[in-house]
Amino acid sequence: SHGFDKVRPPYRVRVVGSLHGDGWRVEISDNGRGFSESVRENLTRQFARIGENIRAGKLLNERDVGGMALINICTRLKLLYKEKAEFRIDTLPGGGARVTVGGGLLS
Repeated sequence: SHGFDKVRPPYRVRVVGSLHGDGWRVEISDNGRGFSESVRENLTRQFARIGENIRAGKLLNERDVGGMALINICTRLKLLYKEKAEFRIDTLPGGGARVTVGGGLLS
């Protein structure tokens, strides 16, 4: 609900899933307040650091996997899908936010 602070109803959340080639993707968007540029940049840096740590074989500490749900989701995607993990956050031009997650198909 915090994404809808200072936003008047009706609140809209859209979830779209798809399969493509050898992977899958889910996009979640809303008409909330979106991400500020500083928050989006901070999250993007944290997501990159998580990927670098996993690629380097470094053990993840509690700070890497605890706390904010988006960081937790990103960490789990990177652990499971490695380089095929997709995680992106955007603020939409008309207002609102979009989070895209995805990965390769597991056999």
